[in-house]
Amino acid sequence: MAPLVLGEELGWRGYLQLRLFPAQPFLAALATGLIWGVWHYPLILSRGEPTSSIKLALITLPVATMTLSVFLGSIKSVTAAVWATSLAHASNNTSNHSLQRLGLGGRQDATLPNFAIVPSLVGEALTWGILGGAHSLLRSHTLHKDEHDRGEDVNATARHPGITTR
Repeated sequence: MAPLVLGEELGWRGYLQLRLFPAQPFLAALATGLIWGVWHYPLILSRGEPTSSIKLALITLPVATMTLSVFLGSIKSVTAAVWATSLAHASNNTSNHSLQRLGLGGRQDATLPNFAIVPSLVGEALTWGILGGAHSLLRSHTLHKDEHDRGEDVNATARHPGITTR
């Protein structure tokens, strides 16, 4: 499966995501994910992707691809390899599509019922919550580290706004 999604990953992570917002990788990942989700609309609209609700699929797919794009973008930035993102993409496709369809529909090509989206949405919400929390913690730590590096007493500044100590 990884060689099959290599073409997608060369386009999404290897080219587009690097060029959309070069100075803002998180925003670039979100934008790439949105484009990636909308790019799959013809497959959904032509019934090439089995779904019980086209409207639901059109709404949820971009959310899923935006989340996956942030994850795959992180892998790309750590490994600097599109092969790594291709393997992760292929793993997602195998587990998300085949196993879920087999488990809920009894066949690998089964149409999933509408309620099948619930675990995915819960997973997406947890992922965004963890990403948001990690971002806030990192930002807070960076701000305090910057103040510490400048020799400012963070607690004194909080107690007496406008006064810095050196």
